[in-house]
Amino acid sequence: MGKHGKEAAARRGCLGNLNANARSLLVAMSFTLAVIVSQFFFAISTNSISLQADCISMGVDVMCYLASFITEMMSEKRSKLKRRLEVSVSLASLLVLLGASVFFLQEASENISTTLQIRMVRRATAALGADSGDPYGRTPLNPDGATGWTGSIQDLESMSAPNGRLTTQPFGYNGIKGGYSQYGGILPHNVSDAQAGCDPHSIDTCDQDDSPDGYVMLTFGLVGFLRDMITIIFTISQAATAKKAHAQATKEGKDPVDAPDLGVVMLSAFLHIGADLIRCLATITAATYIILKPGWASSGADDLSGLVVTVVIILGAFYGIFEWLRDVCQKKKAKPCTKFANSSNEVPSGELPIIEEV
Repeated sequence: MGKHGKEAAARRGCLGNLNANARSLLVAMSFTLAVIVSQFFFAISTNSISLQADCISMGVDVMCYLASFITEMMSEKRSKLKRRLEVSVSLASLLVLLGASVFFLQEASENISTTLQIRMVRRATAALGADSGDPYGRTPLNPDGATGWTGSIQDLESMSAPNGRLTTQPFGYNGIKGGYSQYGGILPHNVSDAQAGCDPHSIDTCDQDDSPDGYVMLTFGLVGFLRDMITIIFTISQAATAKKAHAQATKEGKDPVDAPDLGVVMLSAFLHIGADLIRCLATITAATYIILKPGWASSGADDLSGLVVTVVIILGAFYGIFEWLRDVCQKKKAKPCTKFANSSNEVPSGELPIIEEV
């Protein structure tokens, strides 16, 4: 960094010794860590899969940001080592993003399948119960005609779970509240625990897969959305400022300020931020639905939004891997890679279009 660059760095304060990319990554790490700490306790105490999955995803994001930050801070004097780290860190970051998305895609698919099975059982029990005077198929009724359950636990289980039996699920599965031996069934719409005759002090005697807390989901969805928008705006502004300072110094014939090198490392980090932004939008959408449409069917909103989001993120991860391959081939300049490296002339390798247009 030349004299002009050092003067500019001094004016920027404590972050002045960092380049634009490093400052952006540091801000992203700080905001994400702050949200993880506050969201972790709510993710355990509530029954939202989105918040639990989001905590894991944010933890993965922080590790990827940290690895990218270390790479950015390496001296250009060790260019070969830095280049190897850039290639390794960016690929690892993209593969982690892809792997986590595939995992959550599988979990959301299983949860949706379970919800659909339960809905089919609900319709069947309602049809059977219509002839006996009970719309939910719960017979026998109390002598006074009340809706309280008087049968055995086995009868209750056959009424409230697919395939006639409840299955034990691991912690956090299918949106279940904090616990270790809850069951994966759902009560019929508008039927409370009291109406079904469930013991409020013993959750295991009745399936209690309530919808996630919509207000908690909405709060953290909005907080996460705001965090990602601040990070994106800060990243764009830092890149624009560095680019402008570089051009000004070059024009005045001074020692140029380091120009932002927006390569595959920043692309992979930017994809993590974009993926988290999409997850937050899905959480906000699901939370709004749960608040407006309470009931057992709302438990599927969380999973359905997660299913759509993970598909979008997986597509983004594949795009990032494609750009990584193109960047590696272009730098190696190997003959078999020439055609592939030049297959997309829309954006030169090492540049992010959303930032370069600023």
